[in-house]
Amino acid sequence: MKLTLGLIAIVIFASVRDGYTQTVGSEPPCPVSQRLTELSAAISRGEVGRVEILRVSPDLETRTSITPRALEQLYETKLVIRNIAETSLRDKLTKALNQTSASPREQIGDLRWAIIFFSQKEVRMGAFYFDRWGRYGAVNEKGAAFDGSLYSWLKKISSGFPDN
Repeated sequence: MKLTLGLIAIVIFASVRDGYTQTVGSEPPCPVSQRLTELSAAISRGEVGRVEILRVSPDLETRTSITPRALEQLYETKLVIRNIAETSLRDKLTKALNQTSASPREQIGDLRWAIIFFSQKEVRMGAFYFDRWGRYGAVNEKGAAFDGSLYSWLKKISSGFPDN
């Protein structure tokens, strides 16, 4: 009887431990990377309306790094695409988002660019922020490292900005 109870306890412990390891060991999707995918899909479905591109001069000297909030208040130049769903830019932006990856990062960096997305009903859907080189920044308020063509798309679309 003791042997049977001991074996049952071992089997139960092993199955609980394996289930715990599978749950804890499996990583959830990266929230910054997931946001790129979600916004790209929303643009493709025509759910994104207005897109705002903000820029602070890369030569602007500040005492502290420019945060997402500060950039949205201090921007020098702003480009508004009133309804991305009805322009030829829609496919180009979707392609740039699909060709960009983001990974979490502790620091946000000194931001110079922002691209902010709003729904057709004018509800803010998310924002990406970049440093002057486009390598680091934030997805919403979370630090991120970027790789891909979204930053190049930003620079190209706003090539008429002064000091660009």
